[in-house]
Amino acid sequence: MKKYIGLTIAYVCVSVLFTGNTMAQQVAPRPVAEIFTCNFVGNNDMDDLMDVTRRWNQWMDRNDQNTYSAVLLTPFLFSDQMAADVLWFGYSPNGAAMGATAAHWLAEGAEEQAAFDEVIDCNSHAQMVIYITNQPAQNQPPPEAGGLISFSDCTVNETRTAADALGAMSQMSSFLAENGADQFGAAFFPVAGARQDAGFSFKRITGFQSAEQFGQMIDVYTSRGGPERNGELFDNLLECDSQRLYVTTPVRNAQPPQ
Repeated sequence: MKKYIGLTIAYVCVSVLFTGNTMAQQVAPRPVAEIFTCNFVGNNDMDDLMDVTRRWNQWMDRNDQNTYSAVLLTPFLFSDQMAADVLWFGYSPNGAAMGATAAHWLAEGAEEQAAFDEVIDCNSHAQMVIYITNQPAQNQPPPEAGGLISFSDCTVNETRTAADALGAMSQMSSFLAENGADQFGAAFFPVAGARQDAGFSFKRITGFQSAEQFGQMIDVYTSRGGPERNGELFDNLLECDSQRLYVTTPVRNAQPPQ
């Protein structure tokens, strides 16, 4: 792990406004995410990484870093373009909180950093701002393990706006929820660390309680007019690449931000 690992989206509890001027309005600071793509060093594996995260948890407790959580993501549905063994996914309720914990880690976490470096080598670290597009009505807690999260890179048509895309994503989530598939949705807008040739506007994120819930969503989408509704909402608005799905393993769960 390079530098600081942050928090999980499981505790994002903020509202998103979808007016045409949303991106320019003065609003409360938004949640911030960061993602590290990592490979195991030598013969190390997930068991070794979990050992290090337990040590990290103890360090976080000793240093009163009580607003942070972390989750590991391992590939589940992916192509041969997937080069990472594991991702660290982090969340902070806002940029100031992310920065404060990162500063403490950089000042005091060298020994723990060395322990991570013995197990994983991370070749990227990107930071993003989170816009929630759907918070499930049942408000279910995050799964202990075995949840799924999907990522796809999306580009907004040059004649449309990001606010248009966020609104359409919210409407698609409502359509699925009304038909029995209600799952977390968000858009991650890059802040820093993206590839220079990335070319996308944002990452579209969907969170599922389990592989079963993901399968149920597929059935709802294909049997209740999902492709047609998707076309109505997104044609000439948004182009997204193929989803990549990861299994989630929470390693630190903090209290939801108040």
